[in-house]
Amino acid sequence: VHHRYVQRRDLEPTAPHRRSFVSPVDGSVQCYGVRPPSMFRADRDYGLVLSLHGAGVEAINQARAYSARHWTYVIAPTNRRPFGFDWEEWGRLNALASLDHAMESYRIDPGLVHLTGHSMGGHGTWHVGVTTPGRFGVLAPSAGWESFYSYGGAARPTGAVGRARAHSDTLNYLSNLAERGVYILHGDADDNVPVTEGRNMFAAASEHTLDIEMHEEPGAGHWWDGDAASGADCVDWNPMFQFMKRRRLDPWETDFHFRSPSPSYSAKHSFVTILSAETPNADVEVHSQLADTVVTIETTNVRSLAIDGGQHRWPRLTSLEG
Repeated sequence: VHHRYVQRRDLEPTAPHRRSFVSPVDGSVQCYGVRPPSMFRADRDYGLVLSLHGAGVEAINQARAYSARHWTYVIAPTNRRPFGFDWEEWGRLNALASLDHAMESYRIDPGLVHLTGHSMGGHGTWHVGVTTPGRFGVLAPSAGWESFYSYGGAARPTGAVGRARAHSDTLNYLSNLAERGVYILHGDADDNVPVTEGRNMFAAASEHTLDIEMHEEPGAGHWWDGDAASGADCVDWNPMFQFMKRRRLDPWETDFHFRSPSPSYSAKHSFVTILSAETPNADVEVHSQLADTVVTIETTNVRSLAIDGGQHRWPRLTSLEG
């Protein structure tokens, strides 16, 4: 008879650790890093900050870069290298699956869920945030970049390939941030991701939301740390976390304009799920507006959609039109 013993290691309550789960995408075992809140209480709800790591960074090390805060968990998924290198496609799916698992595992206030990330994860913050705006109240990219077209100089594809890669054109979906907060963090001496990437995204996003701030750290490079926080300042930036703490998301908002490259890539926003498009050669759009007790929905290139109209979410709603 062979016996196998597993050694248990007890951690401090706020110590970062890994959490594993079975992926709903393919049944594989995946994990994410967790930085628990300080002064934890089992009888209260907490926020959740989803943090996307940079190239070559492990999820657990991303979680270790943060200090514990009393109001929120920090969850750091892995992007399933090499398939999800850039937080698009596979990486995005794993980020959202990690978010779902964490929200099921912990007591999370759904109105206090935000998105951040550094470098490649800064780009991921833009990409995941604009394609899934209904999940996050604030986007807070650090050393982020717009797209492979602006940062890597990749040629923008055309035709069917260009349509299949439409989700990579981050600028086309910034309008989804109209009711969202944005906080951009960048070192002004970054020689890996030029600060012009952050400045350009600040200018572009400012056309769609007034709730936007940018901090440039003087003389700072790509990864920087001073004494502003016990974690690494380029990700664990106190003013950025205060910005997130003060803003709330309405997961069931009735006034929005949602644009998606395809229902196969991003279909759900608030109470609407787009089931199919009239043509795959164009974006799909849903515009919703509440006036009195009537919600009016207008669509572009949408063939069919599903509506979740639970009265407990809309106490004043009596009918839908559109």
